[in-house]
Amino acid sequence: MRVFGLPRVFYHMARHPPPQLSHQAQERLRWLSAWEALLKQGLTTGEASEALGISRASLYRWRARLKTQDPGGSGRQEPEAQEQEKAYLES
Repeated sequence: MRVFGLPRVFYHMARHPPPQLSHQAQERLRWLSAWEALLKQGLTTGEASEALGISRASLYRWRARLKTQDPGGSGRQEPEAQEQEKAYLES
């Protein structure tokens, strides 16, 4: 009988739980959720951001940071650290 394991990333995530989000990151997630809900109702990005009272650029920046980087941290990673993390997760 052959036993198959789960991908290495699974075991890494099991040992290293995600960081707790800061209060500021939680607030930004709430704003992004509200903004996306307004977009689904048919408002344009400008109208939705105006209704929330937050600039459209800030909302796009927060969304990009959430998708590409650690939302709980500073949002910035050195390129070397990104490469090392990627190599570690792929191995």
